[in-house]
Amino acid sequence: MRGRNRPALNGVNLEIAPGEKVAILGENGSGKTTLIKMILRMYAFSEGAVSVSGVPLDRLDIESYRNQIATVFQDYGKYEFTVGENIALNNYDAETPSPAVDELLKKVGFPYDQHTRLGKQFGGDELSIGQWQRLAIARALYRKANLFIFDEFSSSLDPETEHRLFNDILALNTTVIAVTHRLGNIKGVRQDYRDVCWRGHRKWGLHCADKPSGKILRHVACAV
Repeated sequence: MRGRNRPALNGVNLEIAPGEKVAILGENGSGKTTLIKMILRMYAFSEGAVSVSGVPLDRLDIESYRNQIATVFQDYGKYEFTVGENIALNNYDAETPSPAVDELLKKVGFPYDQHTRLGKQFGGDELSIGQWQRLAIARALYRKANLFIFDEFSSSLDPETEHRLFNDILALNTTVIAVTHRLGNIKGVRQDYRDVCWRGHRKWGLHCADKPSGKILRHVACAV
């Protein structure tokens, strides 16, 4: 895929098997989010293809495809509804409290119950950026998706919550792609592999080690 002056991504060759947990690691501006948006078919590309089970994305029904994916971007939605409606959206019944919503609120460390109204427009509670981020994570986890994508999902979380949620994400019984520039976030990616997306080039897959290995990872470790 080309940007204005140079390729935004070049030479990316990545295969993800069902159930794998993959971390995309790289510096800011290296093309991590661009890669994710290509996987979601939000961006077109000039060469190559993205395929699911051998079928190119342009041959799939895009709505059905995206309905199988739960994504948390850095610019997540902030809806001035109740907490429960923010998480379950159209599937929420205000008359019947949801145990699943309660469980997710506890998991993400959210301080309000599911009936709390949010936003100033209707006289609700105002949330911090970190609290909105927790709500966006809970919204994604509520879905029974085949693929979870988290793009810098923990940028406004405290370290303890970030570590706990990342472990919860790794425990999901499905495929997970986590995008980050923080080296510490990928220490739990054990059985699968971590990928380095460096200045738009996929350099190599690294079978996991506790310590940074390779010139690129050392460079990233010094930068974060």
